[in-house]
Amino acid sequence: MLTRLPLAIPFLFPVILIHGFSDVPALSGSWKLVEKFLSEMGVEYFTPQIPPYGGIEERSMVLIRQIAARYCGQTVHLFGHSMGGINARDIASRAMTFNLGFRIQTVTTFGTPHRGVKMINFAPSMPDALGQTLGAIIGTDFRAFGNLTHWYMSNYNRQIENNPSVRYFSWAGFTEIPTLLFAPVHPSSRLFGQTDGLVNTSSAVWDNDLGPGTHLGTVEGLDHVATISVMTASATIPHLKAAQTGEIAPVMPIQNNLILASTRRVEAATNAALAPTRAMLGIFGLGF
Repeated sequence: MLTRLPLAIPFLFPVILIHGFSDVPALSGSWKLVEKFLSEMGVEYFTPQIPPYGGIEERSMVLIRQIAARYCGQTVHLFGHSMGGINARDIASRAMTFNLGFRIQTVTTFGTPHRGVKMINFAPSMPDALGQTLGAIIGTDFRAFGNLTHWYMSNYNRQIENNPSVRYFSWAGFTEIPTLLFAPVHPSSRLFGQTDGLVNTSSAVWDNDLGPGTHLGTVEGLDHVATISVMTASATIPHLKAAQTGEIAPVMPIQNNLILASTRRVEAATNAALAPTRAMLGIFGLGF
């Protein structure tokens, strides 16, 4: 029986930071601030590099091998940004049938298109010949962009099984005014409802159609990249600790207003601009 008595515990299982489609964290610095936060909290983390343009299965297989090599026999928490959240769900489901070499305690998704990126349903499809050519050049299946359509994910959600031993959480962001990075696509995405510039809130929020899980918040002022932030990561930690002790942490309310949204937007824009520099400095053992 789960109780609602959150306890402070002195440790946390390692957190795996899974990047999204097209991302190379070592260059983009997408997880850099979260890595710094976790390090300051004394939490071990690992940021694997999986095929940035691969399909769900290809990315999941590489992810499993990398986690197993590093944390064989251990239990981990999964943080998945964008498509990385789908991979987190995918390997948690696979753990029900196969011995992955490690155990999964929780899955937390950030701006993940659980129900697809609705606007790309209407984008021109990539010819097979072009997809094969690009795949040969970059060594992965670039045609897997199709894995993110609303139609594909609808079918995927009907087939995938949630792991009853894993707790699922989600975060979503939204912006009313396009940020610079997503200005070209924000209007198209907005046609399908509230959006972080790329993924609609209706797709990112964990709801009953996905099975048991908890949506931790929809945060105004955070675009698609900014959904992985110190704010969202720190608010997730109590839920990871509670999961480790068989308890339930309360979901703290998110305040959304014009002032807070504007502040978050400025912070996110600053962090996005500095992220590549932080990443490059990190390569040389420097950082800020």
